[in-house]
Amino acid sequence: MKLDDLPKGTSVTFNYPTEKDPALLIHTKTGELKAYNSACTHLMCPVFYEKESEVLLCPCHQGYFDLNNGHPIAGPPQRELPLIELEVMDGVVYAAGRKIRHG
Repeated sequence: MKLDDLPKGTSVTFNYPTEKDPALLIHTKTGELKAYNSACTHLMCPVFYEKESEVLLCPCHQGYFDLNNGHPIAGPPQRELPLIELEVMDGVVYAAGRKIRHG
């Protein structure tokens, strides 16, 4: 995705590392790029970017995740979201790897 097509404070969905793995690319209000697999670690519901509060929200059971590291901060999720590593080359954002962390 071209970085110019993703204004600050917005997000876009994609699939990574396979077509069956939903993911979310976020361009934060401060200009940082973050990406996570977007299936909630509680019951696999979709996770969305909440621009106003700068958190990730799973509306199924009100699970909240920290935008900076994917760690659960409220609700039933106990595990963090898998982090997708990003690279920006010539103004294009690429998914470059995935880190599944525990704890």
